[in-house]
Amino acid sequence: MENDPRLRRPSNPKGSPRSWSLKKSEAKALLAEGQWTLDPEHCDGVGDAYVSARGELLLFSNHGRSILYESRKAIVDALAESAKQPPPQHVLEGLLLQGPHFIEAVPGLVDELAKQLKLPREALDNTPESLDVVEEALKKRIRPRSRILEIPNLFAAIVAYTGEVARHVTGGHWHLNEVHGGIWEPYVMYDDDSDYVNPFLEPYKSIAERRRGGLLLRVLIPVPGHQGLKFKKADWE
Repeated sequence: MENDPRLRRPSNPKGSPRSWSLKKSEAKALLAEGQWTLDPEHCDGVGDAYVSARGELLLFSNHGRSILYESRKAIVDALAESAKQPPPQHVLEGLLLQGPHFIEAVPGLVDELAKQLKLPREALDNTPESLDVVEEALKKRIRPRSRILEIPNLFAAIVAYTGEVARHVTGGHWHLNEVHGGIWEPYVMYDDDSDYVNPFLEPYKSIAERRRGGLLLRVLIPVPGHQGLKFKKADWE
C-alpha cells in the first residue's frame, strides 16, 4: 500500500510490543488490503480487532486513532506476563502501622524521631529549618538510606514530623484519606482545605528511587508570599 505505516518508526514505548499509531484513514486502508479476519478476543466497545495473514493485530477504533501491532502473539504474551505480576503495592504498605490512629500518634512519633536520631527534643521545634537538622542526622546515622524503610516507625516518624512542620507553617490541620486495603494516607490541609501538603510520597520516592540529594523534606513546606523555597540540600545517598 502507498505510505505504508509499517515503514514508519514504531510508536510503542520501549520494552513493549512493536506497534504503530494509525489515523482512521490509514487503518481503513490496511483493512482494504484484505487478508484480515475478525479477532473477537480483542474486540471491545471502542472498536473491532483484526488479525492479518502475517500475524499482525489491528485494534480499529471507531473514534480516534487505531493501533497496529506487528505481532498478535507478542501482545498476547505480554498481556499474559503482565497478568502474572503481583498487583501494585501502595507506597505506605507496612510503613504507617498506626492506620486510622496516625494523627493521635503524631506527638509520640515526633518524640521517637528525636530518640532514633539522637537529637535533643527541643531541636524539633516545628520550624522549616529543623527539617535540615533531621536531614543531617539521617545522613549521619542512617546508612544506607534504604534502612529508613526497614527501621520500625522511622519512616512514620519522618512523615509525622514533616507534616507537623507543614501544619504549623500553614495553620492547617491533619487529614486522613482511606484507600484500598485499609491504608490511610496522611495529608496536611490548609487554605480552607483548598490546598494540601503530602508528607509521605516524595520522601518515599527519594528512598525507593535512590534520588540524589537526600529526602529534601524542607522543599515540601509551603512558604506564604514567596516564590520557590531556598533550602540546604543534603548530600547523602
